[in-house]
Amino acid sequence: MSIKIINSNLRKILSKKYTNSEANRFVENLKEHIQKKNFFIIDLKENNEQKIKDKTIFLSSFLGKTVSQDMKKTKVVEIKPNLKMLKKNKFSLKRNIRYHQTNTGGSIHTDGPQLLKTPNILIMSCINNAKKGGDTLIVDIRKIFNQIKNNKPKIIRELSKKYYFETRGFNFRKDFLKKPILTKKKREVSFRYMKEYIVTGYEKAKKNMNISRIEALDYLDKALNSKKNQIKLKMKKGNLIVINNKFTAHGRTNFIIDKRHPRKFLRVWVN
Repeated sequence: MSIKIINSNLRKILSKKYTNSEANRFVENLKEHIQKKNFFIIDLKENNEQKIKDKTIFLSSFLGKTVSQDMKKTKVVEIKPNLKMLKKNKFSLKRNIRYHQTNTGGSIHTDGPQLLKTPNILIMSCINNAKKGGDTLIVDIRKIFNQIKNNKPKIIRELSKKYYFETRGFNFRKDFLKKPILTKKKREVSFRYMKEYIVTGYEKAKKNMNISRIEALDYLDKALNSKKNQIKLKMKKGNLIVINNKFTAHGRTNFIIDKRHPRKFLRVWVN
């Protein structure tokens, strides 16, 4: 299915001009497309924030069950700098604050690595982008996997072992969990990663990371941050991106906090 057809059909769905059979058939095709591809972008053709939010929620409901994103069970999260928390943390991701509450760039990751089951699909819609910076970065993990497998197969073995992740933002019984970064089942690669949450996960578990694991993470970060492995996008107001969170990592470039022109996205997790 081409992006042009996806956009055309999605606009039909969002305008609510469809039959149930048409909707069901299209959603199944869409899920199949997401499984094969990494992401796609559509233009909601909206400037009103509430209408962008309504359409984001509506589309999410078609793709599956929305997942709570924090201890308050929030289903639609605003991605924007939390100035109060940033001031306390000295603009660092090291303590308490979550990535979506900062203006930090880099940190290529998948969403929900602190959950027992990471969300299958990530949906983000742009309310307002930064004038400088704030570009979205997309990385195909299947491509990274093959690169590492061909050049450093021992790194694959290390990344397939269990690592400690801090369960930041959630009120679980433990403030860390232990999961592999890479999982491969039936030829399908699944990826879970947020470097900062691993570092603090080891601190929470009061464990030391051995040299082979440190080297594996360094090698992985180098591949993730290589520009040749990244697709760079400038999201515009009313744009919506759907990402396969199982084998697609993402991040952003640094951006300047401008109170007159604040960067703000909406995010939904779907299973």
